[in-house]
Amino acid sequence: MFRGMDKEGTGKLTYAEFRDSFRTLSYGLNDNDINMLIALADEDHDELISWEEFIPIGIEAICT
Repeated sequence: MFRGMDKEGTGKLTYAEFRDSFRTLSYGLNDNDINMLIALADEDHDELISWEEFIPIGIEAICT
């Protein structure tokens, strides 16, 4: 899932990659929901979401 979202192959997701991917996954999330996920995921506030930061969000997305 993460690798498919990482269009640039950097090992980190930009906010745009994250946002675009979650919009197309059809989880019924609106932009506010996605922005909240971004804020929760980006623990180091570097405007990138690493694999380690993504794991809790990805697990939640898959399990719901």
